[in-house]
Amino acid sequence: MLSSVNLRRHWAFVALLSLALGLHLPIFGDALNPDATTYLAVAKSIATQRSLEIETTLAPRHPPLMPLLLTPFGLALGFNDISVHILELIAFVVLLLLTYSLSRGFGPRVSLVPSLLLSLDPVLYLNMSDGRSLCVLMILALSTLLAVWRGLVDSRWLVVAAMSASLAYLTADSVGYLFPIAGIAGLAWRFYYVRWQVFRDRWYLSAVAIFSSVVLVWTGYNVASQGNPYTDPRVIGYLDRLIGSTHLDIQIVMIGGFVVYFFLYLGQNFLPFLALREARSAVRSLPAKLVRDQRIGAMGLFIVLTILTSAVLSSAFTLYEPLRTLDHSDTYLRYAAVVAPIAFLGVGMLARTCTRTSKRWIVPLAVALIVLAVQFVPQAIERDDSSAWFHALQKDLSARNIETVYSDIAIYLRYNTGGIAFLSIDKGYSTPSVNITTSDVPPGSALLTLIYVPARFDERIEGLYLVYHFDPAINGPFANLYYRN
Repeated sequence: MLSSVNLRRHWAFVALLSLALGLHLPIFGDALNPDATTYLAVAKSIATQRSLEIETTLAPRHPPLMPLLLTPFGLALGFNDISVHILELIAFVVLLLLTYSLSRGFGPRVSLVPSLLLSLDPVLYLNMSDGRSLCVLMILALSTLLAVWRGLVDSRWLVVAAMSASLAYLTADSVGYLFPIAGIAGLAWRFYYVRWQVFRDRWYLSAVAIFSSVVLVWTGYNVASQGNPYTDPRVIGYLDRLIGSTHLDIQIVMIGGFVVYFFLYLGQNFLPFLALREARSAVRSLPAKLVRDQRIGAMGLFIVLTILTSAVLSSAFTLYEPLRTLDHSDTYLRYAAVVAPIAFLGVGMLARTCTRTSKRWIVPLAVALIVLAVQFVPQAIERDDSSAWFHALQKDLSARNIETVYSDIAIYLRYNTGGIAFLSIDKGYSTPSVNITTSDVPPGSALLTLIYVPARFDERIEGLYLVYHFDPAINGPFANLYYRN
């Protein structure tokens, strides 16, 4: 009876949840991102070898939470795209439930707004389709903020915030740096209000100890296992070159451009509401609220830090990662999208302000939904064709009776291309040239490479160089696309 009553009370959200799942269900069957295939490889290694190590060093060493989450799904359903997508859908349901629970205080007319906007977010949809960790990161970022809110009243909740932030740090490599930065900024923010009392709060000190311990343990594991404290040394190298040797004017243009880009992404749903006088008045009073209301201040601080961190990381990759250019700048939206649910809660707060004095708030909401839908629909259509080139590759190889292929991205191809055995070669990516010999690839074998550019190759498929009958005397030397002076 209680369940039936709750369903009737929240029927609108149940309908939205059903519609959202229906929209996202076609994600199944699309090609997985290299990050997702690495998660699968590590999850399989955890299940079969009790180890986080995989057969290649070419894939960045991602933190372990996503593989750990995937392991039970892999054991039950197989280590394949089905396991990845079921995990994504479960995380999506949890994210919508959490967002809805936080917005119920906005009132019955507005409580659905944040969840409705989130369900149509094209960045979330795209990254769910690729199998990235964005949805899990959104949950953990939102949970961290909620615990911080409650910690303003009951500091025991700060321990929960530390645990949530620790899990977020263990979920992604690049954007994981956001959480230590947010912790340092949060200390300064809290010190502004309570001064030295912050260091006399045993719950806050416990939270600091928990998060610091997690960071130190994972860093220590990386040092012990690979001699480097960083998950992906390339990121640190790119950041060092961006900050230490890039001209200031280039830094300003690149970082500033990404800041504007990310603000537009997170702020596009606010813009239609500015047509209402009530919304403009609320925006003008926002700077004072950010200081006066610590809850709103925490939201604003988290969003600004995410945008700045994301802009710096995106600039570093765009300038110094050979395979990533401005043509792919939309992929960097996944960094800023970590706080998209928080921004959507801000839209809900603004809509609630407008409902108090105006009945026209539904018009800007409709405009915001149309803007999202215009972005969402092309992504949904494009996802249906995202695995087409894998099918073309498989067909091409099968037509030549090739059943075994050596590749530096064997893990990525293995989980996206059936019927072909991909064997991994691992020559590193820190030197300008690579000497692939018959000890690495037997003569006459098929070789498919991404980061190595052979002097001669038979065919190019997408960004891959294909050699049907490997001969080091003909196909070498190999230039390394990952290396740049």
